Amino acid sequence: MLLGLLCLSSLAQAFDLQQLSDQLAKPAVVQGRFIQEKHL
Repeated sequence: MLLGLLCLSSLAQAFDLQQLSDQLAKPAVVQGRFIQEKHL
């Protein structure tokens, strides 16, 4: 049971890292309404 959860956890983490690297490889696109704030 616990081993299965650990395997799923590492698998999810690897998938998230792959997804993140794919997202970083694409040009940045900002969608939706947002407010840019400058903190001095």
